[in-house]
Amino acid sequence: MTVAALAVHIRQASSRQLRWRLVREFLEEFKHEAAQSRQALLMESPPLTADARWDALLGAIAEHLAFHDTLRCPRWALDERRFLTTAWFLSDLPSVRAAAMETSPASFRRRAIFLERSDLDSA
Repeated sequence: MTVAALAVHIRQASSRQLRWRLVREFLEEFKHEAAQSRQALLMESPPLTADARWDALLGAIAEHLAFHDTLRCPRWALDERRFLTTAWFLSDLPSVRAAAMETSPASFRRRAIFLERSDLDSA
């Protein structure tokens, strides 16, 4: 699955839980993709999902994966529409929020997305 296809599925998903399952499936598939094929999974600009949080998340994922795989970060991931102006915490628990502010990967923090690294673990 490409990140563009992921965006379509996220837009169509009926719940936050399903969206996260889709994200984790994408991350798992990416991990098992041949190294020479991974760049192509990130390059096509995904359509906007109608939710700025998920649009920013897709940009963060692409930047994060590109960095850790020594790939080119797709230009679309740096578009201003892929950044939030208000923080998005995946948890409402104050203790988890505090930890997420410290442990969120850089590509997520710079987009004001705060999550635990385990949130990125594949299913």
